[in-house]
Amino acid sequence: MATPKIRVVSVEWDDICSTGGWVSPENARADWKVISVGMLLSRTKKEIVLGQSKVFDRDTVADTLTIPIGVVRKVKTIATVSFKKEK
Repeated sequence: MATPKIRVVSVEWDDICSTGGWVSPENARADWKVISVGMLLSRTKKEIVLGQSKVFDRDTVADTLTIPIGVVRKVKTIATVSFKKEK
């Protein structure tokens, strides 16, 4: 059985902001640039999904983040990792 390889990436993206109640137009927007790091679980035309933890011999992940592709500025591969079963 081949060991699956997983890319660890950093994603630079523009955060999305919302407010509640009445605010001035100047206070209704945010200009936040974010960098998130994680295992690249999927990348489509609509979104990038990162995960923080994975059980290597099961298809389960924890602590996921889905980023809409329209706010992504850059994706950079940091490492490629593979998991081997212990004997």
